[in-house]
Amino acid sequence: AIPNERGFWTIWKRAESGREYVVGADIAEGIEIDGAPADDKRDYSSADVLDRHTGEQVAQFHAQVTPDEFGRQLALAGEWYNWAYMNPEMNAGYGAHLVDTMKAEKYPEHCFYHRENNEIGWKTTNVNKKPLLSALDMAIRDKELVINSEETVRELRSFIVKPDGRLEGGAGNKDDRVISLAIAYRTLITAPAGRMTDTVSQKPIRYIPYKPMYESRRTVRSYAN
Repeated sequence: AIPNERGFWTIWKRAESGREYVVGADIAEGIEIDGAPADDKRDYSSADVLDRHTGEQVAQFHAQVTPDEFGRQLALAGEWYNWAYMNPEMNAGYGAHLVDTMKAEKYPEHCFYHRENNEIGWKTTNVNKKPLLSALDMAIRDKELVINSEETVRELRSFIVKPDGRLEGGAGNKDDRVISLAIAYRTLITAPAGRMTDTVSQKPIRYIPYKPMYESRRTVRSYAN
């Protein structure tokens, strides 16, 4: 990996042979966040890669890109991390577009999280959002996760329960990294073992140039070791 301050990925640890990884992804819906700075109001697509053996956050994606570009980025990263077990959030229809792109890029079907109805990806509802975030809270308290992202820690500290019961970032604060980490942890504790033996002969995914989603004056900083 080559260091790039304008890159989308922050990488703390490279993939290691024989290790399994999981990915939780929260796709941007293009909504504006109340109270956010005028030049940075929209939400972001975010993804976290966790080492299944240690619970360590080894990489993070954070950018404003189209769903198809997010899908390409996840497919490439998933391949690099030993065909990581992938769990994108499927709310608002954008997730389906992301998954379609990943399938077009030949990401293996068995490397996706499936819900009870056998549909791909995590679907956040009013019923399961609180347990999802409560599980993340307990994992952090019990030191089951190693969080390397300072931005994730900042979002976690600003995450609140609002008077109407909603769980989200406080006024002017975004929570994309909180949701992607929560989904990643959910994936960590539910991913089936032994998937790597089924992906040894998988053909590499070809690289497709990136397509921007928004004009943004904010630089997304990323460092690769």
